Amino acid sequence: MMNCYLIVVLFSLGLVVGGSERCCLPQQYEGILGEMIAAMQPNGVGSDTLIYGIYSVDSKASKVYVDETVIVNGKPSGQFKVLQDFNSKSQYVYDKKKCAISPIKETMFRCIPANAVHQGSYYYGSMNKLHFNIWSFDVTVGGVKYNTQMSLAEDNCSLVSEVLHFDTPEAKGFATVGLLNTTLSIRDPSVFDIPPQCKHGGVAVEFDSNKALEDAGFTFASRHLLNRRNI
Repeated sequence: MMNCYLIVVLFSLGLVVGGSERCCLPQQYEGILGEMIAAMQPNGVGSDTLIYGIYSVDSKASKVYVDETVIVNGKPSGQFKVLQDFNSKSQYVYDKKKCAISPIKETMFRCIPANAVHQGSYYYGSMNKLHFNIWSFDVTVGGVKYNTQMSLAEDNCSLVSEVLHFDTPEAKGFATVGLLNTTLSIRDPSVFDIPPQCKHGGVAVEFDSNKALEDAGFTFASRHLLNRRNI
C-alpha cells in the first residue's frame, strides 16, 4: 500500500468575478517550499514523495537554488542542495561531499505563456484577503509533458501554489506545490555560488527524464527535473 503524507491547511476560499492579465513572477523571491508528488507505474506500483525546504529564485542572475529534504514512501531519502545556473546551462545536485552535474536544456521559466488559460480569480481568508489568479497551461520538459495549474498573487504575481499532472509510458501522477512566507529578496545571495565539491569533484551526469520521474524528482515552477540516482 502506498503511504501518503499530506499537509492540510484550511482556508476560506472565495471566488472573485472578473478577468486578469498575464504577468511575470518577481525577479527575486524566496520562500518555504512544500511539495508532494504521487506517481503510479504501469505495473501498479505507486510511490509518494514529500519535499520541503527553502526555495530561492533570481531571474536577473538566471539562477535557482533549493535546499531540500526528501522523504520517499515515508522514509527519509536525504538532504540535497540544488543549484540551477541557466547562464551556463548547468545543474548541480549536491550534499556535503558529493556533487552530480547535469545539463539544463530548458530556458528559465518566469512569465505566464501566451497560451495560458485564466481559470478564475479567488482569495484566501476573510478580513486580510490574499487575492490570486489561477492559470492553466501545458509545458514540456525533457520530453515529458505537464499540465499545470499555477496560482499567482494578484498584487505582485508571486507564486502561491501549483498543481502539475504528468502521464508518460513510465509513470503517471501529479505534484502539488506550495510556497509560504515569501519575500521579494534573497536572504543570502551566496547560495547561488557554485560549491567547491562541484568545481573539483563533480561527476558529469547525463540528463534522463525517465530516471527523474522514477525517482520522483523535483518538479516546480521553473520546470525542474532532477536526477539524484548518481549522487
